[in-house]
Amino acid sequence: MCVIGKIVSFDPVVYYNKVYLGFIGVVAFITQLQLLHLLRYHRTISILGETLCRSMTDLLSFGCVMGIIFIAFAIAIHLLYHDLVEYSTIGDTMGSQVRIEHCIFNDTSCETHHTRDTRSRLGWGNQRLGLISVSRD
Repeated sequence: MCVIGKIVSFDPVVYYNKVYLGFIGVVAFITQLQLLHLLRYHRTISILGETLCRSMTDLLSFGCVMGIIFIAFAIAIHLLYHDLVEYSTIGDTMGSQVRIEHCIFNDTSCETHHTRDTRSRLGWGNQRLGLISVSRD
């Protein structure tokens, strides 16, 4: 099979990798729940479980207030900086806000988004890497 000059798209591989990572996350979460279910008979874990059950209303109210504050900041940032690509939509603004909260300042998705936008303005459609063409559009 000759691959010289053909455009190779890795979009399906990226999609299935994201699905795989999602399944791994769900399996890890269920495993943690089963582990906590087994450990609930331990005295310390049962005290922790009772404490969490008693404080559930306080935790939920704290989560609701923090969610409202988070959304308010996201809307304010979006209204102030909507001309920038990172803040062009509310979803991108919230994602950028979470990255800032987690101290992830050198995110590669922002860089690829900028380069993709620049290449589309300049009229560059594909980037050639050796013998195989890789489409980034």
